[in-house]
Parts: sequence; C-alpha cells; structure tokens
Amino acid sequence: MKGKEVLSRAMILGVVLILFFRVIPASQEHIRMEDPVYLFLDRMATLGYLPKFLNDTRPYTRDKVAAQLQILLSCKSHLTGIDRKILDEYVADYRLELHPEKRQFQIRDGNSYSFCRSRENLKTGLKNMFRYEDNREKQHLFVYEKEGETIWIDWSEALRAESKNGSYRPLNRDEIRFFAQLGKQFSVYFDGIRFVQYNVNNYTELSDDFKGGFVNDPKEEKISLRGYDYSDAYIQMTGQYGRFMLGTEPIFWGNSPNSLVLSDNVAPFPFFSWQKEFKEARFTFFHGSLLPADFTRDTLTGEKVFAKKFIVGHRWDLAVNPQLNFSFTEIYLYGNRDMELAYLVPPVILWPTQHNLMDRDNATMAFEFEYFPWAGSKFYGTLFLDEFTTTQIFNDYWANKQGIQLGVHYALSKLPTDFRIEFTAVHPWTYTHKFSYSSYTHNGVDLGFYAGPNSSLWFFENQWWPKKRLYASVQYRLLKHGREPLDESDPDYYPIGSNVNQNYNDRNQALDHKTTWLMGDIEKINEFGLQLSYRWRKEFIFDWRMKIVEMNGDFDRYFTFQVRFDY
Repeated sequence: MKGKEVLSRAMILGVVLILFFRVIPASQEHIRMEDPVYLFLDRMATLGYLPKFLNDTRPYTRDKVAAQLQILLSCKSHLTGIDRKILDEYVADYRLELHPEKRQFQIRDGNSYSFCRSRENLKTGLKNMFRYEDNREKQHLFVYEKEGETIWIDWSEALRAESKNGSYRPLNRDEIRFFAQLGKQFSVYFDGIRFVQYNVNNYTELSDDFKGGFVNDPKEEKISLRGYDYSDAYIQMTGQYGRFMLGTEPIFWGNSPNSLVLSDNVAPFPFFSWQKEFKEARFTFFHGSLLPADFTRDTLTGEKVFAKKFIVGHRWDLAVNPQLNFSFTEIYLYGNRDMELAYLVPPVILWPTQHNLMDRDNATMAFEFEYFPWAGSKFYGTLFLDEFTTTQIFNDYWANKQGIQLGVHYALSKLPTDFRIEFTAVHPWTYTHKFSYSSYTHNGVDLGFYAGPNSSLWFFENQWWPKKRLYASVQYRLLKHGREPLDESDPDYYPIGSNVNQNYNDRNQALDHKTTWLMGDIEKINEFGLQLSYRWRKEFIFDWRMKIVEMNGDFDRYFTFQVRFDY
C-alpha cells in the first residue's frame, strides 16, 4: 500500500510539473447543464452553420462556446432575424472571451465592482435589474478583472409554486456561485445550491430537481418541509497538453436529451479528468468515486458503511467530415477494493485491461453517430453494449444487455424552431450487476437512461423561439416499462431486470433464453409537457410548465410557475 501511495504522489507531481512548465491559454468557466446556449448551438449545428462541431461531451467551457459564436458571427446574415438578436445577446454575455479589451460595464473605477460597496452601487444595480437593455452583459454581485485575472461572484434565487391535481405547495431554491480565472491557465469554481419544499396539502413527493442523495426532513419544524442540497466545484489547469481537472459536477455524454451513456440524472460526484482537443477530434478521460446503493452498519457505532465504488471512462469524439461525427466510449464500474492503477492510464483500452484484472468489473461501451445529410437535418443514433455475449447477440438471451437509440433532429432555416423524434429501447438487465458496487448507478440512481432497463420510449419535441426573450417547447413521451409479474412478498417472486439495482444472479434462469426486449407486466405511460420561459429582465426569468401523465387510465396533472433571479 505504501508503495502505491509513493507512486501515486510521483505521478501527480509529474503532471503538475508538466502543466507549470508548458502551458498555453485555453481554460474558462464551465457552462451549466441548464444553460439555454446548449439548445441554441445544437440547432445552429443542425442548420449547418457549425460544421464539425463536437457537441456531445458536456459541460462546455466558455471559450468553446465563444469559438462557436465567432463562427456564427461570420454567417450572421444567413440567420433569421430572431436568431441574429439571440446571437447578439450571447455575444454580449461572452464579452470577456470575444472582446477582452472591453471593460465589464459595472466596473466604473479601478478593477472591481461590489454591489454592496456603496449606496451608488446599490442604486445603480437595482435600477439595472428592473430595466431591460438590449445586448447588455449579465450583472454580477462582485466583479474583479485585471490583466488576465477574473473573479465573479453570483447569487441566484428561485421562488416556485407547484401543483399536482389541484394541490399546491411552494418551493424555493438558493444558490451562490464563485468563479476565478487566475492567469491564463488556472481556474477555480464552486457553488452551493439548496432546495426547500414546503409540504402542504399532502403534496410531499420530491420535486424533479432531486437527483438522489440526502434529504433533510426535520421533525422539529412547525411547518412540514423537506430540503436537499448540492454543490459543484472544480480546479483546473489548461495547457498545450490539454485540460486537467479535479472536481465534482454533472457529466453528460451523448447525442440525445435522453442519453443512454451518461446523463445528468444523478447528484454530482467527484472525479479527476483529462481532455485534449485535436483539430477534428477530442479525447476525454475521467476517473471518479461513486456511492453504492447498499450499505452495512458498523457493529459498534451503528454508522453506515459503504463499499468503495469507482467509475472510469474515456471517449473519442471525431468529426469524420462535415457531414458525419462519430464517438466511441468505454465506461467501467468497479469497487470493493482500492483504485486500480491500470485504470488510471487514460488511453488504455478497458476491455482487455479488465480481463487481465480477472474479469470482475461492469464493462460497458457505446458507439454513437451524427449524420447531417443536408442543412437543417440531423440523423443520430447510439448503440450501448453492456457485457454482451457475441454467440447469442441475435437471440433472446438474458445477457444481451444493450440499448439502442435512433433519432431525427430537424430545424427550419426560415423560422426559429426545430423538431425532434426519437426512439429508445433498453434490454432487461442492462446496467445491472451482481454487486451493487459495480452497478451503473450513483447512490442507487441510474447514470444512463432515465427510465432504466426493460423499457422503450418514443419521444417527440418541438421547440420555438418566438422572440429573443421567449422560449417555448412541447414534448410528448410514450414510455413502456416492464414490471415484475409477482410482488416481492410472493414466495415465487423473481426479478426480471426492470431495475438497475437488481442483482442479475437472482434472475429466473428458466427465462435465460426467453428474455425479450420488453417483458413482464408492461406499464404504458403517456406524458405531455408544455414549457414557456420568458426573460423579463436580464436578471429575471419567468418559467411556466404543465405536465399531464396518464397511466392505466389514471391522470396526474402538474403545473409549475417560477420566478428566477440571477445576479
């Protein structure tokens, strides 16, 4: 063990020395998953304005987004009038990258601005909040910019009213963010986000914002409430050898909003990563620590004891030509032991590596493509393989653990709208393993497809940008999901691979050669959704959502109205 620690420290020191002696400027703040710039750039890529844009590995960085905005500026005359206005707003928001010679507008004297520094700052800041000005950069609570160094501090609040079948409850979201670019290569970020929902009218289920983890349910409060919180953070160094990062934040790999590979369904988890951009390719590696769903109790203290659980993955994104992008991914999960040194070598092929580690781990890989036959159309697909058996690949064999996804994205050149239709199917037992520390989960929540194994989905979406400050989307989902025919209390009960946390050793082996793509009692769920977002002021956004869910003739109706403030 001591030798491993010395070797690990030597490796870390070597990487640090490389970074400090040979670096070039390339690092910027990560763009959060919910930022609407992802939707805008995806539509622009489908329209053909961003050829060879590799946009399926997220989060992006600000410099990556700025580079795409610069390309769009060169073909601005071809965009619709509304898209030109949207582009101008983004160019203003990315002033630091696109026009570094310009001073941040809040800074009047010196190199910094603080909202609370003076009465004049308070007065001006409040005035700007309630006045809309075209192409104005977003305000910050604190700003410092000087000779390549930048510090931003932001504060965000959201007040929300949620309704289910006529029962209402309030919810609030608090957030603080800190970002610092220290020189041209080193950057630091952290945030803290807290959700509090007030359980009134017997409406107690957790909101859609919950992604697993600890839930605070205080009994001593006079008002019934539930709370949960998350934090993203990272430190990173960027140079000619790529971007090295240690952090905890969501990772999204995939070319669909319903990714089979890595989605942002789960709470942030810690990892270190390396990403290197080439001319028409990108390599990404990460190794992280997860939490298994199962735990034991310490016999003396009663404390929860979790087995060690790790995830390692790498991904090649390649722009084959202006009409075709291709990606290859390997992701492995292992645990109940220390980190494997072999898995810390970024380009190593994981398939033979885990064989030489005695074939103990959950091995998965994915192949993805995007094809742009003409401007405005994109065909895309994913084949996800989880320990498949080559001799049985075309049979109804239980170990054909795989998922397929095919979709079409169509964008109109004359109107700011797009359409998406997509089909997904995930075979029973996909993502599962015989040990919880090797299942495709973090804290029991699926890392991949949100509906898990033994499911299929038809997904339709139409997005509109009627005005530069107004966004609308309509969605329809037809989800089919297989459930166990027997209750767990039944003495003849057996799992059929419908939940990622199930142990495949508990299966009914009489069904090993009768495991179809959907099996068991099939639940059919129809879901219709409508969303409107209006940016009333630069720092104020109004959101309204409606969702109707039908299952077995029963309907649930959800309505949400939210006011977001981001300063």
